[in-house]
Amino acid sequence: MRPRAGYLGFAALALAVVLLPALFTHATFRTFQFAFVGIYLIALLGLNILTGFTGQISLGHGAFMGIGAYVTTILVVDHGWNDLLTIPVAGVIAGAVGLAFGLPATRFAGPYLALATFAIPLSFIGLLKRFPHFTGGTIGKQLPSLHSELGIHMRANLWIYCVSWIVALAMFAHSWLIVHGRFGRALRSVRDSEIASTASGVSTAGVKSLSFGISAFYCGVAGGLFAIAV
Repeated sequence: MRPRAGYLGFAALALAVVLLPALFTHATFRTFQFAFVGIYLIALLGLNILTGFTGQISLGHGAFMGIGAYVTTILVVDHGWNDLLTIPVAGVIAGAVGLAFGLPATRFAGPYLALATFAIPLSFIGLLKRFPHFTGGTIGKQLPSLHSELGIHMRANLWIYCVSWIVALAMFAHSWLIVHGRFGRALRSVRDSEIASTASGVSTAGVKSLSFGISAFYCGVAGGLFAIAV
């Protein structure tokens, strides 16, 4: 019954996403706002994998979203990439940083882990100021104005709404497969009892590190979309 309920919930969400723009045909700003709902949903899905299913506290995931935003911006402005192609790259780079941080972070737990993750946004801000020629410093860099692509002609707000929610629904389905699969069971076992999970043959350090990486990947994707939208 649970998988069936999940399928029905996903179908209901997809239907709501399709029908919602029809309710705000003349309220273009509302469509733009709901595009950001999809973007933040992606970041929350990633944080849910780390905190909700693995039981690890993080105060630094805003930095992973920022990494994704800067990756997209730098690739578009400095290297002429198509903005849509930068989204998976932003996720991969943010995920790699999250995985690298997750390796030493597995030594901490509870409030100590929260304090350790708080160092991520602090160091991220410092790095932005340290390399202004690369990041734009405190001013940042300006992406081209938002417009529809791929030969599709529609308003900019509706375009970013469609892109954001297509990616959000894909990431939602991906996260559902993760948490309901073998790796999801490992996540829950680490959350419920690290001693019991270790006795069962689960590598708690590996599971924690990988959950950090996956969670950061989601935030990086959200950050890339955020940079395109704003």
